[in-house]
Amino acid sequence: MTRGADDTIRVLQLGGDAATRVAGQIFGYLGARVTVLDGPAASVSPHWTLRERSLVTTPDVAPDAVVAEARRLASGADVVLVGPTAPAELLAWRDEPPPGGAVVTAITSELQTEFTGGPRDSMLAEAASGLYWSQFGSRPGPHCTTEPVGAYGAALIAVTGALAGLLRRRVLGGGPFISRTSYEAGALACEAVSGAFTTPVAGAREPAPDTPRYRDRLSIALTPAIRFHRAGDGWVLVGALFPSHWSRLLDLVGRADLLAHPALVDAPLVVLDQEVGEEVARSIGAWVAARPVDEVVSACARIGIIATPALTYREFLDSEHCAAQGMTERRVDGDVERTVVTGFLNRTTAEPSTSDGPAAGAHLRDGPRPLCGLRVLDLASSVAAPTCARILGDLGADVVKVEPPGGDSVRSIGLGFSLANRNKSAVSVDLRAGDGPAVLERLVRWADVCVLNQTPRVLAALGIEPGQLLALNPGLTVVRMSGLGDTGPFGGNVAIDAAAQSLIGASMAQGGGEPVGYVGGVLDSASGWFGAAAALSALLGARGGSATELGLLSFAGLLNARGLVSPPIPGEPALDADRSGYGPFRGLYPARDGWVCLAVRDGEGQARVRSALGPETALPESIAARTVAEVLATLSDAGVGAVTEVRRLPDTVAWRPDLFVEIDEPAMGRVTQIGGLVEFSFDGAGPLPLRPVGNPDETSARDVLERIGFARGEIDRLVASGVLAPITVRTRAITV
Repeated sequence: MTRGADDTIRVLQLGGDAATRVAGQIFGYLGARVTVLDGPAASVSPHWTLRERSLVTTPDVAPDAVVAEARRLASGADVVLVGPTAPAELLAWRDEPPPGGAVVTAITSELQTEFTGGPRDSMLAEAASGLYWSQFGSRPGPHCTTEPVGAYGAALIAVTGALAGLLRRRVLGGGPFISRTSYEAGALACEAVSGAFTTPVAGAREPAPDTPRYRDRLSIALTPAIRFHRAGDGWVLVGALFPSHWSRLLDLVGRADLLAHPALVDAPLVVLDQEVGEEVARSIGAWVAARPVDEVVSACARIGIIATPALTYREFLDSEHCAAQGMTERRVDGDVERTVVTGFLNRTTAEPSTSDGPAAGAHLRDGPRPLCGLRVLDLASSVAAPTCARILGDLGADVVKVEPPGGDSVRSIGLGFSLANRNKSAVSVDLRAGDGPAVLERLVRWADVCVLNQTPRVLAALGIEPGQLLALNPGLTVVRMSGLGDTGPFGGNVAIDAAAQSLIGASMAQGGGEPVGYVGGVLDSASGWFGAAAALSALLGARGGSATELGLLSFAGLLNARGLVSPPIPGEPALDADRSGYGPFRGLYPARDGWVCLAVRDGEGQARVRSALGPETALPESIAARTVAEVLATLSDAGVGAVTEVRRLPDTVAWRPDLFVEIDEPAMGRVTQIGGLVEFSFDGAGPLPLRPVGNPDETSARDVLERIGFARGEIDRLVASGVLAPITVRTRAITV
């Protein structure tokens, strides 16, 4: 494998579709040198800022010389990124790598091959994979997302798969290595956090579609204490995430009496009694409405409650918090100087290790997945950071999850916790008591990677600041995921997915003037993939240990980079007011028995749509008069392939069963989950048996600690002293 003299990873990008371009962008953010061999569509937009990127475009290469040029460039590359718009002869590299030994990572789509012509469109995969039915708004039916989240998801999966292959090849050698993912997998990766497709929520009513509550149906019916409220001078997101938050928040708004209701026992994240949920939401809303945004935010901050204003993109760019994060820079775009968002990772590297400890990745071993043998210590809680560790586990790593006495704070949500924590072994350790710190030290010395997400105050109190961990294990790769960063008005506090969306402008953009967050944990899930890619990138560049910091705001900035440009870039597409699409030929339409998505950009394809269904003004009526099957057949007969049914998640399971897995959960039985979403081809590749995390009881604690190297007598003493604190959590088979 050829590498640059400075150890920079060299990536050859073939294709200019959205997912492939974003993958090249992410490689660049991780420090790679990216060469693009494609047409003008591959040129870099001013809001896509790469650390190192050289461009080779097809206008500079004769058409009959493109394949030869690609072979020449591939011979010096570490990674060849093959997108669906690559020349036909180069698409064969998805199955047979080119000479030179580069790792190949490919992005495909079941739907992209059906195009009549024109550029690839992430909308089709997002519509077909259930993402649009997961979003809410002011009308019934599915809703488009402001940004092409499926393309970003596919890009993250592709980058992570390639870096896993590079690490395996560096340590173990071996023959050709190929990873493959798809736009459909990318859409699922951005809605996987809740596992919402598995079990209906018992007792939750669907509000009538013509009521104002329709916009907030998820918040009111299920999570009444995490939602947007209209304050006296704007909108604010208030989030009571933990049991202690509920008591503080309801006391703040003068409704502590509600805590006595049986439906609110233990202050659950999810409330199944809708009448009680509505009463909670109304009480909080009335209190917020009587105050300006700043007063609401300050009052909540004083009692440790999550509260963020719902800003527009421009308001975030002009905000004190954005300035404190160092997320922007000025760039020249022709004759215009623009502010763009950058700086999605913060990495510090320890001095080169002089210890006799193993080199980065030294514990890797042959197995069916590329990271078999890698040791990961998961000290995180909630969703995003545990998802990062779970992804490494899905790729074969040995992951040990350490929980506090009482367990992870989100265990009670059931399916969402299960998805974020499968393929891990759990142990509950009281890090503040007796020999707890000594147990932690042994775990840290055992690990190759450690994942954190505590606030700076908690990190210091527990003695697990990245510098302290690197002192114990100089070769450790630490990945710390924050919520909204550690500096600025909202820094250093607990945060959730919705808070990052609210602050950075995504919720206002998605709602078209009134905030509506992406549903399904888009930032939680995608940030987990971003964290996994960052961990592997750090391992590949290791000369000693390193600490990488990123968070929900990091990926929120990356996902919304197109909107976070000031002044705006002319010609950028904008969603219709009702979030149904980008005009008559790229949008969602109700049919007689469901919904269809059109994504026809090319003029010839649009002419064929007119011929088959009538002019633009007649499309809604024409489609509404037909069944979904009739619409698809009519357009297929006209030679239009850029159309698909808008599926719900259960229908997606039947359509693409290869993207899902089943797992036996002790407390819930057999459930369906979104799978690993990446396929590998290398010597010995195969499926990895999936296992649930389970409760960290005494048996699991003994298994984990014996594997780490503890003697049985030591474990007996830890159990007797109470340092190992077995827990049993009431798990709900519900979704959020």
